[in-house]
Amino acid sequence: MVAGLLKALRMLLGERGYPMVMGGTYVNRMQKYLELMNIKSRNVISQIEGESGLKVIGAILSGERNADKLLLPCHASIRKKKAQEMNMALQGNYGERCLLLLRENLRL
Repeated sequence: MVAGLLKALRMLLGERGYPMVMGGTYVNRMQKYLELMNIKSRNVISQIEGESGLKVIGAILSGERNADKLLLPCHASIRKKKAQEMNMALQGNYGERCLLLLRENLRL
């Protein structure tokens, strides 16, 4: 009985750590789908998994396509110093397949 409980606990803890180990993979996949949609945010936002990057991705997944409006959730320093670069980077082809895969990798 105790051995069975220990095995179940080990399995549970192992599964809990798996998403943390795979986190980098999901971030890389999100970057890949952004690139496939011709969204070059990597040139402006160094970490898409940071606050500004996640807010922009959330706005894209919510249906926003206007680059000026997508810039609004970004940190003030990005809006001030990199507005034109970000505006150009967000001119993309928002394909449904890539959006679906972007959403799924964000969820994971």
